[in-house]
Amino acid sequence: MRPRPPAALILAACMAANLAQATPCTLAVNSRLPIGEDGTIEVKIDGAPANLVLDTGSFTTTLTTEAANRLRLRPDQDTSTTFRGIRDPWVLEGIGGSRLGSEVMAGTFKVGAVVGRKFHLLAADIPLGKTDGLLSTDFLAYYDIDLTFSAREFRLFKAYGTCARTKVFLQTPLYSTPLLQNADDRRPRIAALIEGHGSVALIDTGAAHSAIFNRAAESLGINAVDEKTDGALKVQGIGPNEVNAVRHIFPNVTIGDLTLRNMRLNILADRSHDDIDMILGADFQHRMHLWISNSSQLLILQYPPLPSPPVAP
Repeated sequence: MRPRPPAALILAACMAANLAQATPCTLAVNSRLPIGEDGTIEVKIDGAPANLVLDTGSFTTTLTTEAANRLRLRPDQDTSTTFRGIRDPWVLEGIGGSRLGSEVMAGTFKVGAVVGRKFHLLAADIPLGKTDGLLSTDFLAYYDIDLTFSAREFRLFKAYGTCARTKVFLQTPLYSTPLLQNADDRRPRIAALIEGHGSVALIDTGAAHSAIFNRAAESLGINAVDEKTDGALKVQGIGPNEVNAVRHIFPNVTIGDLTLRNMRLNILADRSHDDIDMILGADFQHRMHLWISNSSQLLILQYPPLPSPPVAP
């Protein structure tokens, strides 16, 4: 999805009271939430519960139209009266094309101990079944994220001070690689090697399966049309159209100092809307314990995954 202007509010954490006395690079555990089997966490919107998919691959926290109507959220007339075309911030772009959304505002938006007031969200006809929407980078980028899908646990840490060196509460073995973030795109992108060829990968917790775009596959000498032995399938993304794909096994995929052998990626017959070559989805994340350190711009992987150790508040 395309980024939009920053929301009118800045999220306030309950543990921010002692900010002035914080020591350099202090990490305070803010929230600890269970993850459902469908990859969702429960949030409170104007006091009512809603289940949102944890989605590091999207820019803007978004509700389905049905959820926005159920929660009685109305379009924000200051920002939703006009749309200016495909580069408008209310256009959601992703696999399968684009959808038009409208901006709505919640009086309160609560994730664990984090409470936002006058929080702006998008509402759009996105295919999420019984799920109410997506919890996206406009929220997640303000925190360090400890994520263990295998243990169904999600923790948020707020960093105070200057965190030039990464601080994590994980046991070894750990692998790491820098995040490729900038002011316009704070999604967790990383450099990766596919059969020795450099690429940009997106850690996308909202994607069910890891994938590579056809353009990147062709640069490796792989033509999806010729992959007769691989299973053909159709993939549904955020857009309205299904996308043709084929399965392919890549012998070596290297992320930082970790090399994964015989990794299956779906080759997507679709174009990437930015510089992304590869998507690392839930099938990848279930094999890892992820720590996305937005405070020090680093991705840390624990492989094989272990449960998170307790952290004193």
